[in-house]
Amino acid sequence: MLHEKLKELRKLKGLSQEEVAKALHVQQNTYCGWETGKHQISTDKISSICELFNIQPNELFTNSITQTFNEKVQNGYIHNVENLHTEANETIAIIKQQNELNQHTLDLLRHQMDAICDLLKK
Repeated sequence: MLHEKLKELRKLKGLSQEEVAKALHVQQNTYCGWETGKHQISTDKISSICELFNIQPNELFTNSITQTFNEKVQNGYIHNVENLHTEANETIAIIKQQNELNQHTLDLLRHQMDAICDLLKK
């Protein structure tokens, strides 16, 4: 459906509804209505939508978006993948750091337990 296609295209470009609405010179609630299917898109906006998303009009009315690698790069896929990779590496580093702290705490507790056991034996 057209409203689902609009949402898909917007998300592929990494844009907010407000950004798309501004680019199309419509109110944000109007654009939101287009995406939810509550409002009909005026035919005079079709060419603007196609220009914004860099697609042909027939692509707007098809069920799936087929993109070449270059189109994916233009739409920010590489940037998103790089961000996910960076975030994953940062998360892994935090988990490793926390694991090291936990291990250090366990070592200290073992040392204290050994000291208590030695005191109790005396």
